[in-house]
Amino acid sequence: MLDPDLVLDKVVSAFRSIAPLVSEMADNPLNIYGYTYLYGADRSLALAISQQTSPSILIAYNDYLGGQWNGMTVWKHRLDAYIRPKNAATGSVNGSRAASPQHLFWLMMNSPVLGGAQNFRYTELMPGLMLADAMPSLTHQVDEQGADLFLCRMTLPEHGDQ
Repeated sequence: MLDPDLVLDKVVSAFRSIAPLVSEMADNPLNIYGYTYLYGADRSLALAISQQTSPSILIAYNDYLGGQWNGMTVWKHRLDAYIRPKNAATGSVNGSRAASPQHLFWLMMNSPVLGGAQNFRYTELMPGLMLADAMPSLTHQVDEQGADLFLCRMTLPEHGDQ
């Protein structure tokens, strides 16, 4: 069983390694970050999403599924990425207009990660953590303030019992 905190860190690192994505995050890789559930911190995921600044990508470890799925996969890690693009009303940033959330998702799924030649969907982020189960999904949502928000859902199976 892989540590869920390490899985979250590896996913965040993979997305931070995509130069065009970081460029869209105002050239700040820290605008791509993981959400950690901390009891007593008085900051729920819903509050973290509502306070998410633009541009940023907040990645939350959603749940950990156990069970023998196909004779090899023992665990599944499910993560969500909440995507807020640059604010188009502020004009261009670094000389370019704001990219759509759909384009940011495309960059996340199709750009090479971690200095390799493969994209997120074809990269083993850590030993035992297999490739994404299926193409991660992208859905539109509206946050508590009525602002558009896009949600990327990812499932990463784990091989064996690490």
